[in-house]
Order: sequence, then C-alpha cells, then structure tokens
Amino acid sequence: MTLMTLDETAAELRLGPTKLWQLTARGELPVVRFGRRVLVTRRDLDAYIEAHREGPSMGAAGSDQLPAAREGRRARVNRSAGA
Repeated sequence: MTLMTLDETAAELRLGPTKLWQLTARGELPVVRFGRRVLVTRRDLDAYIEAHREGPSMGAAGSDQLPAAREGRRARVNRSAGA
C-alpha cells in the first residue's frame, strides 16, 4: 500500500492545501492517521479521481474514439470561425 502526504496529494490533484483539508474534513477523501501525520493511500486517491471523472472512459475503446472526437470539434470550430 502506497501512502502519500497531504502535500503530495495536493500536488497530484493540483489543489491548494485548504481545499484538500476541506475534502478530508468532509470525509470525501479518506485519510490514514499516525499520530499527527495525515496520509492518503494511493488506492483512495485513485478512487476519488474515478468518482469525479466526467466524459467517456479512457479504456481501449475510448482511446480509439478520442482523436475522432477531437477532429470533429476542430472542424466545427474552424467552420464557425470562417462563417
């Protein structure tokens, strides 16, 4: 089991320390306490990220569809810009 400090966790999520403390205080992100040390397991961090994922999964099928979706988006933007 990999344990991360709150600083490491905040850096990975690109959040400030106050926001991360709010998430842990509300119980949205579970922590492990050893005395005064507060740590987050890699598994809990990954579960938190998965729970907040939006859009299609990036699995094998999703990765094949992503470039096509991006191309379609560019085409719409380019057509509207030229109109």
